[in-house]
Amino acid sequence: MSIRPLAFLTCMCWLPSLAAAATTPVVVKDGNGNSSADEVAGTTVVVVVSVSERDCIGLGPTGLNAITFQVIIDGWTPGDSVLAFEPSLGVGLNDNGRTNPFATQPMTTASASGQLHAFVGASTVRFAGENCVTPTTNLAWGVSAHQPPLDIAGPLFNSDPTVQVLRFEFQIDPLSTYRTITISVPDTLIDGGTMSWYTSADGTSNCVTPIDAGDVTPLVISVFPACDSIDFNNDSLFPDTADIDDFLSVFSGGPCSNDPLCNDIDFNNDTLFPDTLDIDSLLSVFSGGGCLR
Repeated sequence: MSIRPLAFLTCMCWLPSLAAAATTPVVVKDGNGNSSADEVAGTTVVVVVSVSERDCIGLGPTGLNAITFQVIIDGWTPGDSVLAFEPSLGVGLNDNGRTNPFATQPMTTASASGQLHAFVGASTVRFAGENCVTPTTNLAWGVSAHQPPLDIAGPLFNSDPTVQVLRFEFQIDPLSTYRTITISVPDTLIDGGTMSWYTSADGTSNCVTPIDAGDVTPLVISVFPACDSIDFNNDSLFPDTADIDDFLSVFSGGPCSNDPLCNDIDFNNDTLFPDTLDIDSLLSVFSGGGCLR
């Protein structure tokens, strides 16, 4: 297992509240709010980790106090990559490099030491806090999201029952074949197996929510290969309407002008053929549109 500092990955804490509380205390979704999604090879995926109040409603002026966790991506391949972080107004770091929504300085796009670290295995990536400089799974060295109590934070205090505590992006290998990627916050990688919520304005009273395996909803991504090249007959000329003619000829059982070098008729690589959607998909990509499935 090798260690690679991610100088471009960070937490974007306390973004605007989600529309509704999650059904489980810890939820991982994509940028469109989905817990499962189909994505084409080469796609950029936005990952958002949010936590929700569950056991503390009605106990006082609640707001998230703290949670420290580590994120796991299963199904990772060497061709996948985490993308550069884009700063968000009001998000910054405290002195030890962990996340803090009320730091006075905005996050920068790069840091020599890295905001988070990634520990890359054969098919897994684990994200941990900046202080975690070895592959050892020390839960206290996770991604730490925390806010001061209401009396200290004042108007900056976030009392929303559901808050986003981490956001990052990665790109799926453009040459990826069919596979499943699962992004999760295992309960075994949450420090103390709990998160805490304030129940008093001065922070002296807290409600602790235990988190077990059933309290975490992962993000599951089904990866599909990208569409084939529009140079269907592989004569190196494209865009060329002869490729459309050849595709339609082969689709209907006829020859290709550049046999045996022509591609197969499963243009969108969804494993369904013969399928008229492959014709639609070829015409869509040929005219500058997307790959249809």
